[in-house]
Amino acid sequence: MSTDFMPTVGTEIAVSAAAPATHDSTGFAALTYTDIDVVGEFGETGANDSPVTFVPAGTGDTEKAQGATDYGNENLNMKYTTTADAGVAILRTAHAARSKVSVKKTLPDGAVIYYRANCMGVRTVTGGANTPIGLATTLAISGRPVHVDAPS
Repeated sequence: MSTDFMPTVGTEIAVSAAAPATHDSTGFAALTYTDIDVVGEFGETGANDSPVTFVPAGTGDTEKAQGATDYGNENLNMKYTTTADAGVAILRTAHAARSKVSVKKTLPDGAVIYYRANCMGVRTVTGGANTPIGLATTLAISGRPVHVDAPS
């Protein structure tokens, strides 16, 4: 049985209020990041192209092509704590200012994904009696993420 998959344990995410000087690995790596220490679950990210369609009147057969690319949103589920988390504070400030943050997501193997995003809010999540109170945020990815391979 093959086990060539990577568990999420060990994934880290950090934010910076600053923008990179250049939109590449060098520009993003030069920033100073603050960890978000309370993340319990990361969302999916990646390119999703919008379909462009055309229907010729003669055939009625729909033709499709790839249109604009949307890099999606990363939805973070976090633990609510009574002590301040500096990374969450950066998200709250960015949301209030309607400004972007730079994000550094480090996977367990050392690969890094950098991107710019708008914080669409930091929400308090309450559930049932046996559910911990949490926080949730949506990071709306703006522009193409930068992927850096894991060190070999």
